[in-house]
Amino acid sequence: MRFSGTDIDDQGPWFTLGKVEVTTTTLILLVWAVTLLLWTVAPSTQDKLWMTSFDVENGEIWRFVTWPFAHAQFGLGEIIGAAIFWLFGTQIELQLGRRAYSLLLGASLLVIGVVAAIISLIAPWTFGFADLALLELVVVLLFIAEHPTAPFFFNIPAWVIGAVIVALELINDLHDRDWIQLLTVLISAGLIALVARSAGMLSMYDRIPELSLPSRPRRKRDSGGLSEYGRGPARGTTTAEPKRPGSLWGRKKDSGDPAPIVPMPQEPRRRSPIEPTVPDDVSVDDIALDLLLDKISESGLDSLTTAERQALDDLRARRRSK
Repeated sequence: MRFSGTDIDDQGPWFTLGKVEVTTTTLILLVWAVTLLLWTVAPSTQDKLWMTSFDVENGEIWRFVTWPFAHAQFGLGEIIGAAIFWLFGTQIELQLGRRAYSLLLGASLLVIGVVAAIISLIAPWTFGFADLALLELVVVLLFIAEHPTAPFFFNIPAWVIGAVIVALELINDLHDRDWIQLLTVLISAGLIALVARSAGMLSMYDRIPELSLPSRPRRKRDSGGLSEYGRGPARGTTTAEPKRPGSLWGRKKDSGDPAPIVPMPQEPRRRSPIEPTVPDDVSVDDIALDLLLDKISESGLDSLTTAERQALDDLRARRRSK
């Protein structure tokens, strides 16, 4: 579980601009919009952003992460693509948390660029990457793979939409004889699936191996022997009964005689119920929010009922007002 307001909480934004919560998805679109403005007033600035095979050969490695923010054109398709990226990216970020989602997107950028660069070094083909198109494809296909039966428009299952998107990509690449784009998409899809599996997605696909990635160590609290969340003893601590002076579990230490047999009472003693202990810095709203976020992480946002969605909105509104 993740307690809101602590270092374990990973569901909120990185920061806020006024009333705008700047998440990873929002931040990427803000940078994309800024570079779009630069493209309109100073088109030459894009020359340092997009990535081509020639730039990679010259050692300009920063292009591995800047190519989605380069602009070759702008129209209705780019606006719709940015909206799609925000819609599906927000859902995945809510499921994974901002850090895991940021690492997933960063790894996807590097995988696509490195795969294309390696293919261009081996084969006599060139490539050029710009705009969010490939990153949009990654986000949409990951969401569809995570929720294959989710209804889209006209109640069409998500997996059908995903099959159509993949088919369109393959058909266009084959028609254009863009072999490097075709191979990059296919190889990158497999590698990104490995990263997504290790980040907490695609758990229903047992054939996708899960890589062992280093996790961020959690900050220890002085809980007085309680666990990190105040529910029971902490790991590595014991709750053994203290030994009485001169005895060892009811037996004298230096006595060779067996301990006397104590008759059991007719009725077992009733133990007083143990009340759960909650740290002082954790409120009821934090616990309720954690329960909702755990349900989203396990079954997706669509698993929430109408009342649970309203409760989630109310909890987030109260957090922002603090």
